[in-house]
Amino acid sequence: MAGRFNKQMNPEAPERIYPARLPRVVDKAEIFVRQGSPVPIFMKERRSYQVKSNR
Repeated sequence: MAGRFNKQMNPEAPERIYPARLPRVVDKAEIFVRQGSPVPIFMKERRSYQVKSNR
């Protein structure tokens, strides 16, 4: 599992992620939280995604 995020929707990312409140997104967010191991986080900073470590 991995996550793609941008600062507009998640200004505190990669330290804190806020999922949308759509049922399918909430379900995936719950799986994401339960994973329990480090998860790759990709932050969109410009036109492409940059890899950030959340370790």
